[in-house]
Amino acid sequence: MWDFEKTDSYMLKNYKIDYDHSDDTNIQGMRISVSEKGYKIVMIADVLSKEEMEKILLSMIKK
Repeated sequence: MWDFEKTDSYMLKNYKIDYDHSDDTNIQGMRISVSEKGYKIVMIADVLSKEEMEKILLSMIKK
């Protein structure tokens, strides 16, 4: 996998998000934890913004 310099963890709509990124590359990763279902979804991207990645990951969670 990628070796990111920075990880920002936060809550969004009651889901834990880990946003991994580095200053020297445009590649970034994001992981959303869906604890009530017992899984995590991971995305690696280089052309999406942080906000776009959040929207995509949230749309993948079946309510």
